[in-house]
Amino acid sequence: MAFSRLLSGPYFRQWAEYFQVPIQKIAGKRNAKERPDKDVTRKNDLKEESILQGLSAEQQTVVKSPALCKQVIAAAGSGKTRTVIQLTEYELRSGRTPPGRLLLLTFSRKASAEMRQRLPVDLQKDVHVSTFHAFCLHLIRAYHPRGKAFQVVGEERRLEILKPLFRRYRFEIGGIPYDMLLAHPNLFRQRFPKEAFRILRFWNLYKDKHDLLEYQDLITMVLASLRGIRLRGQTGSWLESFLSDFDMVIVDEFQDTDPAQLEFLKLLAPPRLVVVVCASHSTKETSEPSPRHCRVFSELNSSR
Repeated sequence: MAFSRLLSGPYFRQWAEYFQVPIQKIAGKRNAKERPDKDVTRKNDLKEESILQGLSAEQQTVVKSPALCKQVIAAAGSGKTRTVIQLTEYELRSGRTPPGRLLLLTFSRKASAEMRQRLPVDLQKDVHVSTFHAFCLHLIRAYHPRGKAFQVVGEERRLEILKPLFRRYRFEIGGIPYDMLLAHPNLFRQRFPKEAFRILRFWNLYKDKHDLLEYQDLITMVLASLRGIRLRGQTGSWLESFLSDFDMVIVDEFQDTDPAQLEFLKLLAPPRLVVVVCASHSTKETSEPSPRHCRVFSELNSSR
């Protein structure tokens, strides 16, 4: 199997109750004619030592393992981010992943900025570092026929547009804040079915007419295209050419992925995947992914 457990020691810990697969070992003999030049080998060894310098044995295992699918569990403050950075550098400098074909997904713009800043300057252009939402927006801009025309609309702008319509139903709705109803559309439909139908229908039509996208629409659009390609075998989809863009995907804070993001990873099915789970440093207990996370990761691993 391609999966490798990369968890041991006080910070990088084993998660054997879910996966019982040992680390892959590389063994093999090299033909004398294929033996590389000693000087080249020495230079490569020195480069590898430089990248791995200061990492623990467990962290080095994470970086060097050739497994196609890896799951790393690390406590907060244990050097998790540094390990991700060193793994990225190792992949690119060793040639295991070509420049421009590594995607690093985070869950906040702050985390993305930190990851990008901590990468070596000469490698920053070779890695696509992004949040899930920003990456989906990138895909829409780059591949959708109308990608350049779409604009992302925030909650304040949405409320500003819909406020005159809400005021028509101010007596029916009463004193409930409009933004609260918009933030909980299912509850809005349950409490005020007629008003919610008219307001939300107007909003969807308005977005279509003016090429507006909310944040949740970004991944919804991408998933719709990926489902057509992966599940129904459609050809000519606007995302079809993207599927071969990345050889490796690294997902930080994997335990925080929502169902749509998990489905995105499952449909993307990158050739190589690394997911990083943050554990609680204070309690030494893992912030365990849900059974859904475990199932999706297991499916991704078994498909290798």
